[in-house]
Amino acid sequence: MKQLLYKEYRLCLSGQSIIFLALTLLILIPTWPAIVPFLYTLVGIITIFPWAFANRDIEFTANLPISKEDVVKGRIFFVSSLELLSMLWSVPFGLIRQFVLLPNMGEEVTKTFGLNFNLALYGMVFVSFAAFHLIFFPWYYRKPSDKNVACQLVSLLSAMALQGVITALFIMFPSWNTFLDAGTLSAFLVQLAIFFGGIILWILASWISYRAARRRFLALNL
Repeated sequence: MKQLLYKEYRLCLSGQSIIFLALTLLILIPTWPAIVPFLYTLVGIITIFPWAFANRDIEFTANLPISKEDVVKGRIFFVSSLELLSMLWSVPFGLIRQFVLLPNMGEEVTKTFGLNFNLALYGMVFVSFAAFHLIFFPWYYRKPSDKNVACQLVSLLSAMALQGVITALFIMFPSWNTFLDAGTLSAFLVQLAIFFGGIILWILASWISYRAARRRFLALNL
């Protein structure tokens, strides 16, 4: 798997994808909902598939001494690693937003921006990534194509809608942010619960999407 991931990074990661993945730094903008920049992560991931398909990556990988199911597994591991890297990249910018920029803005303004930068935010990001996995991978590997626009749009819009609901809820109930940012032990425990709950859902969704995508890909005659 290590060699397969190396191949994915060398052959499938375009400059365009890197730019989109790096845009999670926009979490720095204090007037944006903190969850919004992670949509760029998914846009960056989506651009990988037409690029790889145009370079006949599936045929190349299928001709390597690996099983067809490893083709799917390698791509899902690759995408998951990019999601994690984009989240890690956002952390220093989120810290600047939360502890440098937002304290200089009025409370009446900042409470309208949805979920703040904290562990709960990243838990919710994992949930939106999980929704993306469940829709995108089984659909894409039913018939891999650079023209599978519906698959890309539906999976991206679904994650966007989920993030929109999360943002709307925290805007409607600003007391949730007040509690999470209170700095108390109970608030920290709730953040941890949401964070690890999101990770568990993300891992479970990745496994389910892998199983469904593998079954469909194995049925293809390449």
